[in-house]
Amino acid sequence: MHSSQYFSTILFVFCALRGISALPLGLTHPPAEGLNEEHTEYLNTIIAAKDKANTQIAKMETVLNDPGRPTHRAAINAAFGTHSSLDINAVKANVQRLKTGSIPVELETYSAGSSLGVNHYYPMEPGETSARPRIVAFSKKFHKSTSVNTHAATLIHEATHFLADTGDDIHNGKMLKGGNPLPDKRKPGDKELSKAGASKQNPHKTVKSLNGDTVFTQMRDGHTDKDGVHGPTQNMHDNAESYNQFASICDNLPVRRDLHAMYRRALGSGDDKAAMYYLFRRKACALSKNHFAKKAPAKKAANAKVKTTGAKTVGAKAAGSRRPATRVPSRKLLTPTTARQAHRTSTHAAPAARKPAVHKAAARPGAHGVPKKVAPIHAAPKAAVHAPSKPHVANYPATKARVAPKKRV
Repeated sequence: MHSSQYFSTILFVFCALRGISALPLGLTHPPAEGLNEEHTEYLNTIIAAKDKANTQIAKMETVLNDPGRPTHRAAINAAFGTHSSLDINAVKANVQRLKTGSIPVELETYSAGSSLGVNHYYPMEPGETSARPRIVAFSKKFHKSTSVNTHAATLIHEATHFLADTGDDIHNGKMLKGGNPLPDKRKPGDKELSKAGASKQNPHKTVKSLNGDTVFTQMRDGHTDKDGVHGPTQNMHDNAESYNQFASICDNLPVRRDLHAMYRRALGSGDDKAAMYYLFRRKACALSKNHFAKKAPAKKAANAKVKTTGAKTVGAKAAGSRRPATRVPSRKLLTPTTARQAHRTSTHAAPAARKPAVHKAAARPGAHGVPKKVAPIHAAPKAAVHAPSKPHVANYPATKARVAPKKRV
């Protein structure tokens, strides 16, 4: 909003706020010393709005540097439309003005209906075609609101008026600059002067929400009413409302920080050195959309081939060995470990038990005695799987004991 009303002159001291060097948008305001309690509270509200606006401005720049991403393109189209008159470079330039500019703010409130903020302009001098903005002021409704998003959106809206000469009015289907004087009378053939705004003062957070706002979309895309057909609004890069809606949407977009996104962002900003760096890191930044979809079948076929080759290798190794391979039930999964165990069980049969050696004296006729029990020298080794066989013990015939001859009588 803008107004030609004048308020009492206040002494302004242009100074940087704490931490302003690390933040884009700057403010100039009366010194905090000597302010009453009400103005101190107003100043704190404006500073908080500025901090939130700085965050949104950085995200606006990120989206504009990569307009090819679908989510970014959708946000740009929702805020600024798709008419051929849109100058995307003008949008980028205005965001840069927000990033590096500074605006003077007034702590005295004003009464201007339902609006939240206003730009006061200097009177036009003879020969001037456009008025120059003087100061930004806010209403009591602005300070009563507790939404920092609403405060930031209002500050961005008014800052584009002050820094980029954006406007709120449409004439002949085109956006008027903020400093342009409004036509007093309608010329023959002119369409009615209308406002460019949204249905609510709180900014929309998503593309879907903004596209569902009929007041904004009819202004953006055109509509038909009792007065006839109204086409899309031209020069939407001069619409102040588009910038605060765009800032809110960008603030809620999930901005991806992978190497591909950083590469495209560097290209969009013209930083060739950074683009080459991310290209080297990524090694394949320009991938087609169906790149991984094409690779999936080949990867699946390769995995299947590895499984088939592995099964054949196990079978061939078993068949080519000296010992016959053990038949494994087909329902059980054959692994290298189980294959070795089965192969060892079937082919390494237990050797035959050796006959125990017998003492020669026990076998020679005429021996005085036979040992009660003869133990084998070598015990039979146990088989790998089968139950251990019983040791073989030979049944030797008992030797007859010598009987003393009877004496003759």
